[in-house]
Amino acid sequence: VNGGLPQYTAVIGSVNNYKTTLMLHMTMVGLMRTLEAGYPSQVETLDTEISMKLTRIMQLAKSLDPNGDMGLVEYIKRYWHISDTNSVSTNEWVTKFDKLCDDKETNKEIEVNYDAYINPVSKKVLKYKIPTFVNIDTFSKFTNDKAFNKISDNDLDDSATNTLFMNIGMFKKKFLISLPRNLARANIYAILTAHVGEKIDMATGPAMYIRPSKQLQFLKGGDEIEGGTKDFKQSPNIMYQAHTAKALTIKNAKGVVPEFPIHENDTSTDLNVVTLTVLRNKSGQSGISIPMVVSQSEGIKPWLS
Repeated sequence: VNGGLPQYTAVIGSVNNYKTTLMLHMTMVGLMRTLEAGYPSQVETLDTEISMKLTRIMQLAKSLDPNGDMGLVEYIKRYWHISDTNSVSTNEWVTKFDKLCDDKETNKEIEVNYDAYINPVSKKVLKYKIPTFVNIDTFSKFTNDKAFNKISDNDLDDSATNTLFMNIGMFKKKFLISLPRNLARANIYAILTAHVGEKIDMATGPAMYIRPSKQLQFLKGGDEIEGGTKDFKQSPNIMYQAHTAKALTIKNAKGVVPEFPIHENDTSTDLNVVTLTVLRNKSGQSGISIPMVVSQSEGIKPWLS
């Protein structure tokens, strides 16, 4: 969409709709393009669910570099860093991220010419930082130290925890307010995921008849972003909702079978199709839906989509 990866992308969806797989695919393709241009790069991933494994990312990379010509798998092994909230607190990770932005902004040695682009002011070839990449999976669980301390230091029903979600919300808001500027000044490409759940309306009395304004016009009816603030809905360059994942099958004389079988009697459900709806797009069309074919073992399959 729009010919490339925007600076700030959000992918939302309910469970088992491959939002993490899409995030990893877009990041790997961006990393590949940077390496193909002859420049080093790196990826920093914050795993708030403590479930991501580097071996899984390397497995997905094999389908993008099957013959190893680029050495993508080995490069990822060395320069794709995963921090989970069991080994580093979210506050510590944010501090390291801010330092990364500061270091890149002041480092003139990583500025290169972007020959295809002209600086609109100087009319010379644009000079900019080598791109690097950041993932947060998932922003729904992006929780600060103060909130964790309130939970661990008090009983769950203690009044001290009454402001728990307010603390988390303010922490997220402060991070998101500074994120676009940090990405721009350091030329970092960020992809954040978030969970989607059903919106539960608990209004009573006259309030139940007032229709609330809908901030994302094309968000599926009844859905709500879990742990997402208003800034999360407003600030991304582009936001996708991954939904309606299902096995990629056809019906023939044998019954319902895989559309692209591995062998004659294949009955696996490895290939799935998930729909991506563009909820927000600052430089293009919103509301369009894109069916994507996903292999559970090998990741996104653009050539089948």
